[in-house]
Amino acid sequence: MLHSLKPEQYQLIQPLFGEGNTTPLYCQGVMAGKYPGKILVDNPIQPRNALVVKDIWCHLIGDPDNAAFHKELKRDLAEKRLIGEDKRVLFFVDPSPDWLEILNKLVEDRQPIPMPRCLYAATPAQEFQTPAMPDGFRLHFIDEAIRDELDGELPGDVQKVLDLREDADVPDEMAFGFVAANGRSLAAWSVIDFIIGDVGEIRLVTEDAYRRRGLAFTTSTATIAYGLSRGLKQINWDAAASNLPSIRTAQKLGLQLLHEPKEYIIIFSEISYLINLAWSHLDTQRFEQVHIVAEQMVTSDEEMLVQYGQFLTAAAWAGLGDPVQAILHLRKAIEAGFDNLFEMEKSPHLKILHGSTAWEDLIGQMKSD
Repeated sequence: MLHSLKPEQYQLIQPLFGEGNTTPLYCQGVMAGKYPGKILVDNPIQPRNALVVKDIWCHLIGDPDNAAFHKELKRDLAEKRLIGEDKRVLFFVDPSPDWLEILNKLVEDRQPIPMPRCLYAATPAQEFQTPAMPDGFRLHFIDEAIRDELDGELPGDVQKVLDLREDADVPDEMAFGFVAANGRSLAAWSVIDFIIGDVGEIRLVTEDAYRRRGLAFTTSTATIAYGLSRGLKQINWDAAASNLPSIRTAQKLGLQLLHEPKEYIIIFSEISYLINLAWSHLDTQRFEQVHIVAEQMVTSDEEMLVQYGQFLTAAAWAGLGDPVQAILHLRKAIEAGFDNLFEMEKSPHLKILHGSTAWEDLIGQMKSD
């Protein structure tokens, strides 16, 4: 079994990061004792290897040739000692090629799924001027007053900012952010609730009904400008490479691309694993691989796997330039119960079908159902 270090022992693993290696911000937060997490090592006196864990985010450091560490890590994962029964996924951030080889053998019947990311950053060298809000919307700093401005329960991100600020001697060192409101409804929000030293990390959300109105740009500009005015020297913007709207917003803001982290996800649920594996192949245009995984899905007894198997098969055929097969499998997906109209209409792989009579018929059928 791996050993869990006490907070006062965390600095023991500092030499394992090596010179020139980028330490993920969440690792720095755990090691500084500012955010909850744990550090597991092979030897609590003189560690040769360590796994830094914050919630579901993991970072492996040290000697990748330490077979004893690999064995204990694999056993702890299999017996749910590392993550507990309630955790369904683990993200491994920026593993080296040697560590990736270890990840491939870590969990039986589960290969790590690549999730490429893009890390952008804002710095004080740039100027951020918050644009005017669209008509009917207003910008509001996240403080206790917003409870009187909005109806319903606050989203978890917004509530977390309020909680962190309430308990802090210097609230701006813990969290802050802005929301966009439409009447008494919350339309979008941007928050920085992870800050280490003079570096923060931003997250943003726009409700589906309010997309394409510039709200993500406006709330994130206000949040970045506020953070830089309060002493932050860098604000990270971490987006999945497949999240094109987020990347376009980062580029529109003029943020600098710092790094393209290599992230891998291990998913323990078979349903989620197969769906995400097929999506990963689709996002990287490995269409034949999509078909191989989707074949497993459509022969399953699980309704969701059948639905998504047919939908992803259709997207792969569309990617290969075969609209006839794509429409055929979309029909099968709908017959199996697939009803996610948003994914249908927003999938970039299905754009070649848009405007055709068969496509309009399918969309009309889904809307009527």
